[in-house]
Amino acid sequence: MLKSRIIPALLLDDRGIYKTINFQNARYIGDPLNIIKIFNDKLVDEIIICDINRNRIASLDIDYLKDIFQSCRMPVCYAGSINSLGQASKLYSIGVEKLGLGNVLLEKIHLISEISKIFGSQSVVSILNLVERDGKIFLYDYRNKKIKSGIDVFNFIKQIQELGCGEIILHFVENDGGMCGYNYQIIDKIIENIHVPLVFLGGLSSIDEILKINDIYKFKGIAGSSLFIYKGKLKSVLINYPTNLFK
Repeated sequence: MLKSRIIPALLLDDRGIYKTINFQNARYIGDPLNIIKIFNDKLVDEIIICDINRNRIASLDIDYLKDIFQSCRMPVCYAGSINSLGQASKLYSIGVEKLGLGNVLLEKIHLISEISKIFGSQSVVSILNLVERDGKIFLYDYRNKKIKSGIDVFNFIKQIQELGCGEIILHFVENDGGMCGYNYQIIDKIIENIHVPLVFLGGLSSIDEILKINDIYKFKGIAGSSLFIYKGKLKSVLINYPTNLFK
């Protein structure tokens, strides 16, 4: 039976897993291999690993990434440091199923077609970092910390799908780490323009919200980080995951 995918998203930096709020104040959570082992035991649907190390663009830590990918018993989407077809080829060769292209698309949007022509569209994920201002939706350049007001979001969505993107992640930048819920105004304005599998990320608040998404939007990817990492008001680190939620 079809159901929404529930997807933990992990931030990788210098061989550690961290958690941020609005891309700032990174807090160390633990060792990636230990955390993935726990998620393996909990039979998670998929996992997203976002590499936030700015230096990784120059040189991928291939041996360590291979250890991570091969320890995963679930499909993996790796994002955050891919800026060439050569890097993509290395990552596919060590076991990653999907590559997430985010900020790089602001400068190299045709990287989608270069990768999808060789490895298939199902393996290419576009990550749209989104903010809302006065009812308008904009792409956000998180490396330079500025809104890309010159890019029309709807044309951008149309173009990435035409180029061969097989999946889209809507990342609500200003909700990141806040556990305040997704930005439904953005979702409802954009969703009819998307014709590939879709994932929501940024602000996931609770199990109730997961059930709401599954009920209203049907078969979308429901991604989050804080909800699967923290426990209680004091946000103690406790890796968790809801099993058998959709019966």
